[in-house]
Amino acid sequence: MKLRPYLLFFVIFISYSLNSFAQTEELIKIEDELVALYNDLLLAEDNQTREGFNTQFYEVLENALLLDESFDYPFDKLLTISKMLSSDKALRVFTWNLQNNEGINDFFGIIQLNPKNTRGHIQKVIPLLNQKGELIKAENKSFNPNQWPGAVYYQIISIKKGKQNYYVLPGWRGIDNGLTQKVIEVIHLNGDNVKFGYPVLKNDKKMQRRFVFSYNAKATMHLAFDEKKEQFVFDHLAPSSNLVQGQYRFYGPDGSYDALKFEKKNWEYIPNIDAKNQEKDSDLFYTPAGKPEIEE
Repeated sequence: MKLRPYLLFFVIFISYSLNSFAQTEELIKIEDELVALYNDLLLAEDNQTREGFNTQFYEVLENALLLDESFDYPFDKLLTISKMLSSDKALRVFTWNLQNNEGINDFFGIIQLNPKNTRGHIQKVIPLLNQKGELIKAENKSFNPNQWPGAVYYQIISIKKGKQNYYVLPGWRGIDNGLTQKVIEVIHLNGDNVKFGYPVLKNDKKMQRRFVFSYNAKATMHLAFDEKKEQFVFDHLAPSSNLVQGQYRFYGPDGSYDALKFEKKNWEYIPNIDAKNQEKDSDLFYTPAGKPEIEE
């Protein structure tokens, strides 16, 4: 006996809905597991135990992101890591840091691509392997995901330049108890391939792939995107005296502000802007809560 078209459609719809419900139920359970693992990580007293919980957390999250329906699952209970969704919904970027008892940070991340855009429309994740230590002379370098200049990203700006899609992300990169870095990173997406660093940032008429700011870990540098003016605004950093020029552990904000403004398909560096009115906008100047560190 042949099913009538509307009955066949109804059967398919019910089957899809039940499968989707089952996937969501599984993701809810996995999210609870992730929350528990991260809490264990935060409470761990020694480096080895903390690293073990972090490894478990990474594996569980990576496997969760490979499940059907996972791209649309919000993971709202995971408040302790960064989850950035691009406005074009092409990708999500998950990042977090792990600080050891000596105050040295390591960074972890996963990029999840929207299965609607991948080859074969399958779930795809890209693990990010961090380069440990200070980023030095990295403004013009391009990196693969296995050479990731790790950071905890806290905003994402989607840009389309011709047929090219790229994403600009400000990020926090604590190095140790003496030195912190912030970055303006550019992720270039070409099909299923991801590159870090893309030459769309202009500094003194020269194009570069990212901005890197280095300063004393006890200082606070503000760096965020102003949507109304289509520009990043950030503290200008300077040494505490001329004797420590180039020694970034002695750098900090000097009270002035610079900008990186989107103009004519590129980003133009503008020194010494007037930011008096913008300081009232709390969304414009912030640092990731508590410089996302593990509490000891």
